[in-house]
Amino acid sequence: MLEVVTLFIIMTLIAILAFLPFGYSLYTAPNNVNPPAFDLSRPASATAHRPMPEDSTLKRHFLSSLEAEVKSAYAFQPSDSMLKRHYDAQVAAEVNKKLSAFAS
Repeated sequence: MLEVVTLFIIMTLIAILAFLPFGYSLYTAPNNVNPPAFDLSRPASATAHRPMPEDSTLKRHFLSSLEAEVKSAYAFQPSDSMLKRHYDAQVAAEVNKKLSAFAS
């Protein structure tokens, strides 16, 4: 009987620590960690040093990877038609800005 009571007390303490709203949870990260900031105005280091390929297939893959890199900085793609159109225009503008950085 003592083992059952001890096990119940230990499990209760673990449940209390796991679900405390004060940030002392065993399963969450510390609250002082800041998410990384994205800077879309300058090219990322992965694409800054590689030249634009001449082959059409490589160029298509390069452009799609550049577009995916820009889209990864945004939260999500909206499903509303008007918001999707604005989102696509914003992504296209950022891709064109990065492509102009490659040209110069």
